[in-house]
Amino acid sequence: MIFIAGSLELNGGSTFLIRASKAYAALGKPVAIVVTNSIVNDNVRSELSNYADIYFVHDFFPKPLPSFKNQLSIFMPIATKPINNLIAKYGRHIHAMGIFGLIFSLKLARAVDSITVSVGVYHQHEFMFKSKRLFSKKIQTLFKRMPPSNVIFFNDFNKLTYAIFFNVDYHSAQTLPIGVDLQKNLSITASRTNGRIVSVGNLVGFKTYNEHIIRIVSELKDSYPDLRYDIYGDGPNKEHLVHLISILNVADRVKIHGAITYDKFYEHIKESMLFVGSGTAIIESSSIGLPSIVGIESITTPDTYGFFNQIEDYSYNEYIKGRNLLKFRDLIVTIMTASEAEWKSIGTKCQEKSKDFSIEKTISGLNEVPNRSESNSNKMGLLYEYTLFISFIWVCILDIFTFDTSFKFRRNQLL
Repeated sequence: MIFIAGSLELNGGSTFLIRASKAYAALGKPVAIVVTNSIVNDNVRSELSNYADIYFVHDFFPKPLPSFKNQLSIFMPIATKPINNLIAKYGRHIHAMGIFGLIFSLKLARAVDSITVSVGVYHQHEFMFKSKRLFSKKIQTLFKRMPPSNVIFFNDFNKLTYAIFFNVDYHSAQTLPIGVDLQKNLSITASRTNGRIVSVGNLVGFKTYNEHIIRIVSELKDSYPDLRYDIYGDGPNKEHLVHLISILNVADRVKIHGAITYDKFYEHIKESMLFVGSGTAIIESSSIGLPSIVGIESITTPDTYGFFNQIEDYSYNEYIKGRNLLKFRDLIVTIMTASEAEWKSIGTKCQEKSKDFSIEKTISGLNEVPNRSESNSNKMGLLYEYTLFISFIWVCILDIFTFDTSFKFRRNQLL
């Protein structure tokens, strides 16, 4: 299997690649990760290299073409020989994990016959977003042209909304769990009386639950003296959160500790009373029996779908109109006032739900993708690629001067 990834930052996409590659390695199947951007977390790269071979787009440039360190590299000329070497070792199927991965995958499919390409919707707004820019429209056209059987969704709600947005029948598209390596030998070491809430993840605009919990801690601090909130992460929204902590005068209750390495995740959450989060982090926290509350992305109100065991199918990250919402505050009070037995019961229910998201289920589905995928008849002609290149340059210029940042912050949209 060949994955085309956007970067090797410490985020949900990279940790998913680590788990997937580890599972493939256990099956004796070689995996290649081709990265379109040279943003690399050394710890992620080190751990991932234990299970997969890592390449960068510039590895496929004709010599002596200079390398580029950002997404512009996908528009540079590529040499056929290293591509043939890649598919000879890892197979003729390429799985794209985002916009730039899809562009580069279709470029490879144009260069070498019989390559098939699939694309995964790893974030609800990766392809489905509002923008007036030509680059955005061309990308969305490219995605719409993908055969439905070549598209992978990670929950049914995304499949439905994409079908409506793109006016495409995605009935034949697979829906897989965004799998985790369920921890059978780990458990929480805290008790209900611990009073510690924890979140782990990049501090980005669409993860609005961090702000909601900070405000709730401020509201409840007098009623519950032991209540505190530890945040592990870094990112563009950190300054805003630090300012909020100062304004609310909760610096003694709320701490932002910075990013942690993936292998330290369980070490930092196991002594907690409650986890709040989204993505794969909440699956992993639930897998050790820690009561975990869903953080809905981009939602402006302090609402949630409830504890992880209360979600429907695989859908929990996205705001879904009409779905029953609960108040963060009420659930935190429920935990704070629960008996030890009641607290453990909630954790056990979250743990049972996490079993729906095993990495084995994901890999089983991914193994079917090469056989399910149709030939990519739209191999993105040169003129189309040139149009993408020029229009992307314009998007970058608009972003640099902050005239239009809609593409850069597309994941923050609430459609």
